Amino acid sequence: VMDSADREDECDLVFPAELVTAEQMAFAIRHTTGIVCVVAEQERLEHFGLHPATNRNTDANSTNFYVSTDYLPGTLTGCSAADRAVTSRALCDLSLKAEAFSKPGHLFPLCTRPGGVLERPGHTESTYDLCMLSGLTRVGCLAELMHDDGTMYRR
Repeated sequence: VMDSADREDECDLVFPAELVTAEQMAFAIRHTTGIVCVVAEQERLEHFGLHPATNRNTDANSTNFYVSTDYLPGTLTGCSAADRAVTSRALCDLSLKAEAFSKPGHLFPLCTRPGGVLERPGHTESTYDLCMLSGLTRVGCLAELMHDDGTMYRR
């Protein structure tokens, strides 16, 4: 997903959280900045005991980061691609409780705006809207694509 040139002018790799495998997560980590975010609505994030990472958001694009997390059962340190894939899939399962997640962790939740891209034309809302339109659980992953030389993918 590419945003506008007058915004970040960056390209993000996006994928549905409920289907992600360890291999796909490893691909995302290798070909991006390595910072993988998971996008969901506020109600879902709060269900898992997650809260905004700051009381005063000063990010230029108002990116709504929540405290990072790892899913505890079935993971080791939370850092591996396999562990991050497990955590991503776990955030799709509302039968799980907040106690199943450690904070902070290695996966970075982003809270989408209720109106999606019509309210905020960002990668967060694009990811959420694509999951919604696909009929999958409304939880998606994103990571900013980066060239081997460390520069970001742009137009």
